[in-house]
Amino acid sequence: MATTKKTTPKATEVDEKVSISSPIARDLKSQVGEVKKKAFFKRVVTITYNDKRDSDVVTTAYLTCENQFFSLSRIVPIGISVELEQCLIDTAQEATILTHVPEIKGGKRTGNMVPKMVKKYNINYDMKNK
Repeated sequence: MATTKKTTPKATEVDEKVSISSPIARDLKSQVGEVKKKAFFKRVVTITYNDKRDSDVVTTAYLTCENQFFSLSRIVPIGISVELEQCLIDTAQEATILTHVPEIKGGKRTGNMVPKMVKKYNINYDMKNK
């Protein structure tokens, strides 16, 4: 019967692997810190709601920003100037809703409605922040 000899890694090889990954981890921490600093930069904005169907009823917007390194969520009043983090402002700018608009062909309305994606929120920046 033939047997194979099992080899074990040397202690120096394991130590070298740990020392190589250590600068990468520090670099990743610094990158995450920079991104987090930019995402948490605060600005004064006013958010308005664009959906005509229920804009008279809606008084707040639930905004959230999450990834593997940090998460943030807030309930923001609509129509009032508030101080918000940049990542939540970006989330509000990207939100869209489906609305239906009249179909127009050849300059005349056909009587049909066509679905259209529009921005859910309008963001108005305070002049000091620009």
